Amino acid sequence: MESFAMTSRIRNEAVPLPGTQEVLKALLSFDTSPEGAEHDACTKWLGERLAALGFDCKLHRPIDGAPALIEAHRPARGMGGHVVMYGHYDVTSRSPGAHDGDCPPPVLVERNGRWWGQGVSDNKGALTARLVALGLIEHTPALTWFIQGEEETGSSAARQILGQQLPGLEADLWLDETGYHDHEDGTLRLIARKIGPGRTGSEPPDVALQALIDSLSELAMRWGIPARLEVRGLNKTAVSGGCPFNLNLPAGARYFALGINDSHSRIHDANESVPLWTFPLHAEELRAVFHWIEQHPSRASNRLGHAASW
Repeated sequence: MESFAMTSRIRNEAVPLPGTQEVLKALLSFDTSPEGAEHDACTKWLGERLAALGFDCKLHRPIDGAPALIEAHRPARGMGGHVVMYGHYDVTSRSPGAHDGDCPPPVLVERNGRWWGQGVSDNKGALTARLVALGLIEHTPALTWFIQGEEETGSSAARQILGQQLPGLEADLWLDETGYHDHEDGTLRLIARKIGPGRTGSEPPDVALQALIDSLSELAMRWGIPARLEVRGLNKTAVSGGCPFNLNLPAGARYFALGINDSHSRIHDANESVPLWTFPLHAEELRAVFHWIEQHPSRASNRLGHAASW
């Protein structure tokens, strides 16, 4: 498997893929906090970027005045199978009365091998990593990507749309907004589970999902970092009402949380940041996921409806 890293697979030497910084700067330039006025501008930018990657996009706004949800579909490119991804473009508010030194900067700042900025770890950094990677990975399964704009404020509109759309989808893997590494040694946390009967609870990975865990563990080893399995979903206790993606996964869904954050990313806190080295690694992780789906003998049928274009 060819490496996306520009210099090395050793984490302290790997650098982000070309164009990553420009995309992340653009995303951070939109004020998508609860009181921000640039939600529509951000969804328009995202729609144009997704369209350039071959996605057909539909904009959902079931509640007047609520931020819109993007539903994006792309047919398979040289592979079978189907992956459903989730993310969000909204960010938390800057703390009232806080000094600039106590809050993440509203624009992208690089220092000490990390990018700092409001929303960079929740969730604009991970959105950037996937947008850039999908522009470089030639062969992919069918992709469905839901990107909402109100996860930090209750997901009232997204709860309606995802509640309608997710239970009827068939997919080989359901990929959450990001994942985590331990800061100290870069350990990759493989957060994986199967959704139990009745769409409740977490079950241990089955044989097929374990094969993906093994593949990603081998990739981590090539990067010189450990990996460990955690049978659970991402911790969304800070999300008002719970995450609508996690709450609406169908029974039997194979869930994975994989991404760029680490234990120093501090979502919903001051000094929000992400390490630079995890961006090229995540591109390799996505390609490993797609390769696993191609090798998997029982692929989900592709019953994707046609979404209206922008």
